[in-house]
Amino acid sequence: MNKIYLILIAVLFLSVSCNDDILDLKPLDKYSEKDVWSDVVMAEAFIYDVYANTVPRYAWSNHYEQLSDNYVVLPWAGTNNIKANNYDRNYDAGWNRYGAIRMCNLAIEKISESDFSKNKKDQLLGEAKFLRALVYFEQVQKFGGVMLVDKVYSADEEDFQLPRATEKQCYDFILNDLSDASTLLPEAAQRGRASKGAAYAMSMRVALRAAAYLNDDSYCNTVIAEGDKLFALGKYSLVDDYSNLFNQYSTAVNNSESILILDKSEDNTRIVNTPMISLVPNVNEHSKILDSNNGTKEPRHPLSNGNMEAWPNLSPTQDLVDDYLVEDVDGVAKKWNETDYFTNGLNVYEKMYINRDARFYASLGHDSTIYCGNLIFTRELGNIAQSNTKNGHGTPTGYITRKGVYEDLRIFYSDNTSYCYQILRLGEAYLNYAEAALVLGDEATAREYMSKTFKSHGKFVSDITASGTDLWDAYKRERRVEMFSEGSDRFWSLLRWGKFENKEVVSELNQVLHGIEISEDGQSYSIIETKDNGGQDPAFVNRRYYYPIPHGERQANPNLEQNPGW
Repeated sequence: MNKIYLILIAVLFLSVSCNDDILDLKPLDKYSEKDVWSDVVMAEAFIYDVYANTVPRYAWSNHYEQLSDNYVVLPWAGTNNIKANNYDRNYDAGWNRYGAIRMCNLAIEKISESDFSKNKKDQLLGEAKFLRALVYFEQVQKFGGVMLVDKVYSADEEDFQLPRATEKQCYDFILNDLSDASTLLPEAAQRGRASKGAAYAMSMRVALRAAAYLNDDSYCNTVIAEGDKLFALGKYSLVDDYSNLFNQYSTAVNNSESILILDKSEDNTRIVNTPMISLVPNVNEHSKILDSNNGTKEPRHPLSNGNMEAWPNLSPTQDLVDDYLVEDVDGVAKKWNETDYFTNGLNVYEKMYINRDARFYASLGHDSTIYCGNLIFTRELGNIAQSNTKNGHGTPTGYITRKGVYEDLRIFYSDNTSYCYQILRLGEAYLNYAEAALVLGDEATAREYMSKTFKSHGKFVSDITASGTDLWDAYKRERRVEMFSEGSDRFWSLLRWGKFENKEVVSELNQVLHGIEISEDGQSYSIIETKDNGGQDPAFVNRRYYYPIPHGERQANPNLEQNPGW
């Protein structure tokens, strides 16, 4: 144990900084544990590694996002057995995160004993507690109660066969860590590092889920209290252009709304290492399309701005698209098929794609729009219609994802790029606040905070005015379009709402998904059922509110009780 963290420190020192303090070092194989925790630069490097083992797991997740009704999984992405409920107690959703927890516990122990300056000691200790809360929340979301370990176990301690703590004990432990972090952390932090605001915002997310899963509305009061502290900081405001948060690196890393981001440098990041690889079609200007006789011919709509070469795994559903409202000619927000545009439009574009929620255009590509500099067509014989591209790497649903795609780049899988993920931001905090208010019966406050994102990001003129069950439905719709493709929010929200509503089955996770087929001339359309998952339909049963405790873990530790239904 005395010669520790050597490769870690070597890598971090090369990537984090090149100042004289770091370069004037003795040989890396000579560092002891005492050296690490007596030098603030090295201790900080250790904390950076904890970030690297923790925060990326809250970034965009292909796995969990594709479990929701926002996406259809394309054939070459394989069968998602989780979505089809085709898995058993042997499945491991990532139970063993105790290495990361040990790192956090070690940092907390050693930093507490250090003689660093008070400001630096508070910051590092606050970060360690914040990051430990993130690790535990990730686990509790998936498994419910887990083993709570709050100290560093040594190799000679015999018994590590701890039982699972209750779910409530886990949530309270996480919230306590975040409370401590909010006291210790500074209001202003370096880009990508936790701040006081990040601790408040994360507490809101955790407490909201606790309220649902513990069936205890008092946690909604915690959401409100933490939100009040966050908003009182006066440091954050909604951006005017929603796309700036996601679709261009320079604005994603520097804006008024972000509370915590994950910033990936182009020095060690390629497009294949970002979500863009799973979202952008793979088509080129020389692609052929199949004709009715299985021959090939030139596409009707060749690309005008060069190739797009990614490996798309996901296509947005018509079910998602239906939740982006239209501001009709009378100024009222309506579903697209209830508007004057739908009644009087002369073609599919005029009926469906005029005056939609501004987030629709920032988040999705549709027929007859510009995408990555190309005029794209998803219609029959269109240039990115899946059935008509030679390699099949187009869209089977009629839509592609724009959110999170840097369209100013050439999308080529091996090119280097910087990339920014939004981990915590004010828009989500406003919606968490609204949801807590709804659960507590305060509809006026819920409408106020829902309307903030609805108007600022959606660009609607009027506030949300619904009440009762209509307001709950409006909230779920607003959250879906605001948080689309961010940290798998849709999947986790559907589970949370299922608990709030006491549902045995989450219907949205148990239904056939839809796409759109548009005629070659763009004059007519059909809403179609789609198949993903290797042809399997989504299937949700009650046990899927939690993942199983892996059977192998229970064999190693008989004190671990299994979740219901597994």
